[in-house]
Amino acid sequence: MDFLSYFESKIVSRGRAYYRSGNARITSVDGNVVYGEVEGSDGHVYDVQIDLEKPYNSYCDCPYASGDEDMCKHEVALYYEYLEHKDEYVKSTASSNVKFDSVEEAVESYIKNLNNSQKEEILKTLIIESPEWLREKYLPKYKEDIIDKLK
Repeated sequence: MDFLSYFESKIVSRGRAYYRSGNARITSVDGNVVYGEVEGSDGHVYDVQIDLEKPYNSYCDCPYASGDEDMCKHEVALYYEYLEHKDEYVKSTASSNVKFDSVEEAVESYIKNLNNSQKEEILKTLIIESPEWLREKYLPKYKEDIIDKLK
């Protein structure tokens, strides 16, 4: 049975709208389970977990899914996000059992399996959270391109 067939049509429609608005973000994939975050209409970010094989085991911490209903638009939005990037995650999962001879090889493989939004998020976090000396050493244009442009 198709994942979306477990959801009411109005929920699928709302979830697709959330996905199209860019509200869904995958944080990880573990086999048939996709983990992510979906921003709700109130700006609150909900933790979402969808089970691709058993959609009824999916989870969202929004009030709707926590109430009488258990299948919500946030789960649908994350599903559509997964469909868009599925090949990247399938490739990543398939290579997860590979062993490497060095940390450098493992890091290179890890980076190759990230999609662009994941790479951007990691780079942004590293730049913001790294000590100043590390940024200056490894990002020579950091001061010129970022710091000097702050008000």
